[in-house]
Amino acid sequence: PTSSRPRIAVLWRGNLASRETPAPHEARLAPVIDALARAGFAAEGVAWFDAEAAVLEVRLAQMQGVLVWINPLANGQDRRLVDAALRRIASAGVWVSTHPDVTALMGTKEVLYATRDLGWGSHTDIYKDEAAFEARFWRHLAGGARVLKPLRGNDGQGVLKVTAADGALRVQHAGDDRVEPLAREDLIAHIRKALHTGAVVDQAFNDNAAAGMVRCYLSQGTVVGFAEQQPRREGEGAFGMNSAKAMHGADAPAFADLCHAMESHWVPAMQKILDLPTERLPALWDADFFYRAQRDARGRFVLCEINVSCVSPFPPEAPEAIAAAVTRCLGAPASRGVRRSAAN
Repeated sequence: PTSSRPRIAVLWRGNLASRETPAPHEARLAPVIDALARAGFAAEGVAWFDAEAAVLEVRLAQMQGVLVWINPLANGQDRRLVDAALRRIASAGVWVSTHPDVTALMGTKEVLYATRDLGWGSHTDIYKDEAAFEARFWRHLAGGARVLKPLRGNDGQGVLKVTAADGALRVQHAGDDRVEPLAREDLIAHIRKALHTGAVVDQAFNDNAAAGMVRCYLSQGTVVGFAEQQPRREGEGAFGMNSAKAMHGADAPAFADLCHAMESHWVPAMQKILDLPTERLPALWDADFFYRAQRDARGRFVLCEINVSCVSPFPPEAPEAIAAAVTRCLGAPASRGVRRSAAN
């Protein structure tokens, strides 16, 4: 009977405008719930509302596991309340993916700096205060366009491409590709605000952005598929990507080299740098790549960002891979014993 099965919550943020209106992830995550049910778990969707944090925490504490799809920033809300609740239930023995501590390691832009020397890396710096930005950024900018990224965020919020020409600054916004001149003091004010997320990462702009982006999806350490995205603007103005994605399976010949690099080299190397064993890697995550302007010994691809908080949409193969990851981490439902701790 369903009541005897291990309970897994699939958690998303509820629709703030109307509780009766389904949130976008309610339909998108139905295949995950179905795959968990086929694997022998009692899976249920749970909508998170900050105003009901205490009640929802009690409900989540009754689960054996929680799979989380909540963006870092959305409609003026961040993840402080939900992350605090997830840490408490994890310390009590509920398995959480992605655990907030893991998100802090690999799901913020700091991972670009921490892993800059891997084959997926590019010239990257990080500023944790305004003085560090003033001391190093302008020298980097003299060598070419730079991309400034707040430590936490999603959908391009607060991400700027900065170009210097004839003593003036021009910025392009990743969220909508808007281009505008910006005074130096206004850029510093933007950085001052972005530093409230914890830091600002500074990455060399990829001159080949017009070639599009490749998203590599993984379940823990295994590639489960790819997606291709094209830029919203063509030519030299290419920066932000269209939301539409063309999905491919993990065995797509066009990305065989990326699949091999991720599974055999880059992910294991990232785990070593971040001290993350495979069982702590997210049940579903992705890494976004641009094509290098010039292919070299490092390969064709350069890392743009890693997403672990709210990976959607995803390839058709992903739900079964997620269910398999839950089974590995919790044990097969039929042989489940004492609930395992997910404390980090």
